[in-house]
Amino acid sequence: MRAGRHGAFEHTPPPSPMDRGVAPKIDTQGINDDIVVAVIEQLEKTGNRPHLVKELAAVLVTLNSTVAK
Repeated sequence: MRAGRHGAFEHTPPPSPMDRGVAPKIDTQGINDDIVVAVIEQLEKTGNRPHLVKELAAVLVTLNSTVAK
């Protein structure tokens, strides 16, 4: 934690869940958007590794028919 002129704050961004061990799976059952679900699943597969949108789209186009269109 560091102190700034507006008070104390923690380093950002927060660590990825994989930095602290096994990340819990996100319940996507209530999500009614196939692209959002595909993104969540891809991030879970890669341990929440940051992706460029362009890189993520290249992967999703092979996994999701909506993105492929």
